Amino acid sequence: MKVASDNSKTVENTLLPQRSQFTVFHVLWLSFVFICAYLAGRKLAIYWGKAGWVVGALVGVACGFLLFHAFWLLATLYQRFRPLRPPCRQGRCRSNDYEIRVIAKEGSWESESKCKCGDMYVRRGNRFMLLRADGSTQPYMLRRRFHNWETDKLA
Repeated sequence: MKVASDNSKTVENTLLPQRSQFTVFHVLWLSFVFICAYLAGRKLAIYWGKAGWVVGALVGVACGFLLFHAFWLLATLYQRFRPLRPPCRQGRCRSNDYEIRVIAKEGSWESESKCKCGDMYVRRGNRFMLLRADGSTQPYMLRRRFHNWETDKLA
């Protein structure tokens, strides 16, 4: 927990213990690693006996970590080549540089995105539109199925 002091510096409170967060994803991932270890150990125990359990468990844990890492790399590549948001109009801000605010408007949810350059955008369906100061929108980018962001023809 961080506390602001009188001289406006942030001070770390070391008296309270920091709890690590264990999510459902962690439980599923560890379960997958243990299942890999068990199955590999059981398979090698048929041929090598008790030593097969140990070697198989180590091989299973390694395979579980390698599969997780491979899926993480695939997800990273997918996000790099098909980002959630296009670059801003100035071309300086990327998908992760936007400040996002989700709002309920007329019974549906919209996300307003503000880039570091100061431009405001709104996403409606597959369209990413520039939000003007008067509240009107101007089409900016469009994302078709199985394609990346491209300039909207309505713009």
